[in-house]
Amino acid sequence: MQNRKVSLSIPVVILLIVLSFGAGLGVAPRLAYEAAVPTAPLYLPAPPVTDNAPSGPGHEATTPGATQTGPRKPVSQDAGPGSGQDVGGAATANAVQAPPVLESTGSGQGPEATGAHPDESGRRLPTQFGLIEEVWNILEQDYVDPAALDPGKLTVGAINGVLETLADPHSAYLNAEQNRQRKAAFRGSFRGIGVEVTADNNEIVVKAVISGSPAEEAGILPGDRVLAVNGESTDGMSPGDVARTIRGRSGAVVRMTLMHKGETSPFEVEVTAAEVRTRTVTTALLPSGIAHITISGFSQRTPEELEAALRDMLDAGAEAILLDLRHNPGGLLGSAVDVASQFMKEGVVASQTDNRGASTPHPVKPGGVATDLPMAILLDGASASASEVVAGALQDVGRAALVGAVTAGKGSINYLRELSDGSALYVTVGRWLTPNGRLIEGQGLSPDIPMERTRNDIARGWDPQLQKALEYLEGKLARGR
Repeated sequence: MQNRKVSLSIPVVILLIVLSFGAGLGVAPRLAYEAAVPTAPLYLPAPPVTDNAPSGPGHEATTPGATQTGPRKPVSQDAGPGSGQDVGGAATANAVQAPPVLESTGSGQGPEATGAHPDESGRRLPTQFGLIEEVWNILEQDYVDPAALDPGKLTVGAINGVLETLADPHSAYLNAEQNRQRKAAFRGSFRGIGVEVTADNNEIVVKAVISGSPAEEAGILPGDRVLAVNGESTDGMSPGDVARTIRGRSGAVVRMTLMHKGETSPFEVEVTAAEVRTRTVTTALLPSGIAHITISGFSQRTPEELEAALRDMLDAGAEAILLDLRHNPGGLLGSAVDVASQFMKEGVVASQTDNRGASTPHPVKPGGVATDLPMAILLDGASASASEVVAGALQDVGRAALVGAVTAGKGSINYLRELSDGSALYVTVGRWLTPNGRLIEGQGLSPDIPMERTRNDIARGWDPQLQKALEYLEGKLARGR
């Protein structure tokens, strides 16, 4: 066995990122990053909760992603999304601090209106909640297996039961570990070595290595089999198990036993974990002069990445834009507004409504660098949330043709409220509408040019959606736009 010891030191870059859709918080069963793949609806950083100020979208002007007036400014890299904490627990500069205890305010009703009684902290709970205490007392006195009465597990079960009755797939409880992973996803960076792992024939395999990460510098390659981590065999582990094992704080050393694809001799590396940045924008300039720009998620850094990519493409001679939002689960609302503003001269990108019926418009920000080029947007059934904000705005104003399939229909806006034990409540606080007032929740966006991509197409490497979008843009260029 070869032995390669690699000690790497990479500057910690605090970044802030994404949102997305769906209620699940864990990594996909067959694929896992060290940082959880975000899967929740359109995200807004949560404002502080006080006894006097209602919580709601109206407070977002003080948070990252809020509408700003005047010339576009660079996105601040130290303004945190909601929690005010990084994964390691250190406060993020200029972050909006989430409340240590969730308080139910902003309903428009006083406690007396709900028949509430005070709890030990002086806040009021509905009198019906007294039944929960009655049930606990009975169980504690009579239940046949006292060891099974774990207050922590029962508390989580009760919380999940409350949320389940809401029938809202976007509101969810996150335990402390899930909350830490979620915050890492929001930042657009995570602490680890920078690999994506998957399962292949009951083996753990490196699917991707993030550019510039400790893993890349250690010589880890896509296709490598992961045989052991820190001396523990990966036999019987899921990709998520392995991801959790190799995830670590900056400076932690991860010892991995791997085997390159096609080789028979294992080797060992020691990699020092660091803050790993994830990119959300990739580009390719096609021979036809069409800039194919793919956005994988809407992070705090996405507007910066996109603007730089657009300028590079324009400098290289791009004559049309193909924006690929397929399989994009969403991101920060503010980032969606910034992205759409790169392609619009004026108007409104989206409007949001809250639980009081108030509507808040998000106007286009001036200074977009690609407001005139012919444009198409690729979408599929996994394009959701912030992806739909951008696509819906550009479709409503006739700026871009939508090509592909009907989108996911995730029109919810959510806050992440951190609780006293490090867990959190991900709560739906509003809906968003397109410039023409279309409600996307449960409906999705219908493409202007419908085109499905089947599993058979994928298996043989054929992309009819891409081809259809290119045909559309090439036609626009041939006709002089």
